[in-house]
Amino acid sequence: MTRKVEADTTHEKIETSLKCLVNRTNRDERRRRRRRARLTGLSQQRQTANARERGRTRSFHDALVDLRCHIPIPVPAPNNRKLSKIEILRLAVDYIRYLTGLLEETSNKSDQNGERALKI
Repeated sequence: MTRKVEADTTHEKIETSLKCLVNRTNRDERRRRRRRARLTGLSQQRQTANARERGRTRSFHDALVDLRCHIPIPVPAPNNRKLSKIEILRLAVDYIRYLTGLLEETSNKSDQNGERALKI
């Protein structure tokens, strides 16, 4: 009796696996059919526009990678994860403001030192 129950469950498992495989295959075939029909209808103008957009996106991504390399990342990095695009831009703005303030402070000190040298 136990062997028959085991055989029935094994048979059911195989049958279920086959059904899932058939469903997956049918679903994949439907997706492929839809894609082919859609892709053949794309105009040359649309394909060119898509290529331009991919180029713009790639260019923007490369610029963000370069920017990320040039700005100092805060010591306690946020949760040890990759920074988002907006976080990179905000850090860059803050860093530029910091450098600008540093330059102004340095130029003010050098102006004051120069005036003192002339007065003496």
